[in-house]
Amino acid sequence: MRADRLPFVAPPIEVPDRSCGFCDNWNGVVPPHGEPAVVHHDERLYVILAPSSLGGMPGHALVIPTRHVETFLDLTDEEAGEVAIMTKRVAGAIRDAFDPNGIHIQQHNGAAAWQTIPHVHVHIIPVMEYEDWPPKDWVAVTPSTERQQQARRLAAALQHI
Repeated sequence: MRADRLPFVAPPIEVPDRSCGFCDNWNGVVPPHGEPAVVHHDERLYVILAPSSLGGMPGHALVIPTRHVETFLDLTDEEAGEVAIMTKRVAGAIRDAFDPNGIHIQQHNGAAAWQTIPHVHVHIIPVMEYEDWPPKDWVAVTPSTERQQQARRLAAALQHI
């Protein structure tokens, strides 16, 4: 592993019966868009950058509990509290690191609500100016090297929150 990357050391996670992109990542499966850009990880939570930044600027982060559950409603009260606190901290770090004009915080439960990965996660999306929401056009994947640089910047800001 290159010295300029955050280490990606994941505790083993039980993979559910159906495929979960996050659990696959934690168990060493690297997706086509590259290794996850890890901002924070511990035994309970991961914070990574999304492959595509939907807000039109750097810093779109995901807060993900390590335990596989599909929706926010499946979390324990303790887990929900940890996710909420980390979401607030990451939003503050995004504010400090990227200076957006605003921040979307979104969480989707079920396919009908646009949940595309069957593992609960919260989106923290910085935006510079009002844009149509959600984006109507395909948003390109941010190159892995750029995501890794952004992750380091966000991780540094998170240390001060």
